Amino acid sequence: MLLPTSAMGLLLAALPLLAPAAAAAGPPTCQPGQDCWPTLDQWQAFNKTVSGRLRVSQPMGSACFPSSPNYDPAACDTIRAKFGDSDFRMSFDTTLQTIQYEACGTQNCYPGTAFPQGETCSLGRFSPLYVEVESAEDVSKTLLFSQQYGIRNVIYNSGHDYLGRNSAPNTLAIFTRRLKNMSFDASFTPTNCPAAGTLENVGTIGAGVNAEDVVPFFVQHGMMINTGACSTVGIAGGYSMGGGHGPLTPKFGMFVDQAVEMDVVTADGQIRTINECNDPDLFWAMRGGGGSTFAVLVNYKLRVHPSNKFATWLFEAVVSEDPNEPDLTKNDALRGALTTMAQNSPNWVRNFMSGYIIYANPLFVLMQILPDGEDPLAAIEQITASANASLSSNPGLSIVTNEYTEYPSQAEFLFDTKPIFDQFSPVAIGVSNPSRLVTDDMFQSADKLNETVSAILGGLEQSRLALGGDLGESVVFGALQTGALNTADDKGATSINPAWRETIWHALMISVWPPGAPADVVDKVTKAGAAGLAEMKKPLSVQAAYFNEADAAEQDWQDVFWGGNYDRLLAIKNQYDPDHIFKCRKCVGWESDEEDPMFSCFTDKPVASVSFPFA
Repeated sequence: MLLPTSAMGLLLAALPLLAPAAAAAGPPTCQPGQDCWPTLDQWQAFNKTVSGRLRVSQPMGSACFPSSPNYDPAACDTIRAKFGDSDFRMSFDTTLQTIQYEACGTQNCYPGTAFPQGETCSLGRFSPLYVEVESAEDVSKTLLFSQQYGIRNVIYNSGHDYLGRNSAPNTLAIFTRRLKNMSFDASFTPTNCPAAGTLENVGTIGAGVNAEDVVPFFVQHGMMINTGACSTVGIAGGYSMGGGHGPLTPKFGMFVDQAVEMDVVTADGQIRTINECNDPDLFWAMRGGGGSTFAVLVNYKLRVHPSNKFATWLFEAVVSEDPNEPDLTKNDALRGALTTMAQNSPNWVRNFMSGYIIYANPLFVLMQILPDGEDPLAAIEQITASANASLSSNPGLSIVTNEYTEYPSQAEFLFDTKPIFDQFSPVAIGVSNPSRLVTDDMFQSADKLNETVSAILGGLEQSRLALGGDLGESVVFGALQTGALNTADDKGATSINPAWRETIWHALMISVWPPGAPADVVDKVTKAGAAGLAEMKKPLSVQAAYFNEADAAEQDWQDVFWGGNYDRLLAIKNQYDPDHIFKCRKCVGWESDEEDPMFSCFTDKPVASVSFPFA
């Protein structure tokens, strides 16, 4: 039976403190019911070492199940009403934003928002127990305990993960959301690193900090910080270690370009402060090599930048469709809108403008953002004037919104635009992200530009056909104009795919489906997105994708995610984590789903988590 957190505390407190068992032999693949699995007494012993921070996982939807010990119809009504609210979901520890990774096969705890709920609430692939870490010491003790008994760990924070790295059945989770440290130093000297000198304007943020926390904090200090567009993403966790792009990327580069120093815990339990002088290889690897792979991040120290006003251009329109000609490659209105964007995006990026371009049938949405200059509003109006005129005169677009806005700081921008970005940020649904980075050369001639636009339209058409002739709400195209074109990395200081330095668009064929959808529906939708990518990527000169927002089914993932950096990343992985204690799917060092029970939910023989107390 799944017990609430308070019940676990009472149960564990009643158990005697016993000496730990001998260290488990072999790889960390121990499962409940095996002799290697800790007894309740041994869990209690561990709980005392982490100051009672061991918790029982209690899925968000459990209040909706009569068989659950915390069944509460009133609470269930609230959960169902707010199921798709990212902030509300963040108020629960045991929940993810990308919901397919809560389930293991047909086992889940979905509260029946789209399809009838099951008879019982299952943990699915949630860890039965997690440690609510509040310090590097908590992390170290958790890692050492797990290795002693051969238990796998997962690391999770805000629940945003499109590849399923933050959940795996019958593991012990390291929950970092309580690591909320934030500080600002006008003058900062990296630890034991004379070569770095003294740096100006350095912020320190804990692994549990998200954009909603950190942006107002630094604005109070007259600063702004690289974040993504989604306000609930934990920016010092997987976001940062995968690269981190957002509205400030054309101006300052990727999040990893700002890195100065990190406090981490490696697989051996050692607490380290890493920078360009101390463990420089590990520092390099964690600047783009991906989260949940090399070490557990505790604090991230990075450059922040003097505040500036933000200006935006928001354009929304309904794209007309000819019922007698549904072929999207022949939709002149959509082709014209995408062509206008492609013609202008390279110049906009070079003028430090970021942008988000969305086609969600039949809606075309454009948000351009300029966080630069003394009068960004006047500048963005001037820079986008010809594009605005082109879109406004497109006869196939029925304009809904066409407005320019100025914000006094990054904080006002973040919170005022939140409803717009939330509308197109997949939350509480299944998501697949087939994607590619589209480099500058694909925009530099009329022929290349036409190839790029035609490939996108062809991809959308292939998705439409795969769905039976109607895109509906199942496949959405997004072009995120957040490349690091203006920030060179001549010294190779970061480990992101080098293609980012030439990128104009991060283009996605986003496939979505409701929680609890039958397997055949999920299969159809994901194949539709994959068909779209297959067509969209054909003319591209570089085959590269952003690790954090990519297709979980990507085949050539080592090269597509990291380019020529993969071999060095793997060598560093083997140096600092020779037993591959940190392991996640299609992360550096991963090989297959079949070799480890933590990946069983990706196979045709899924084994869901066993609820505490494992009886």
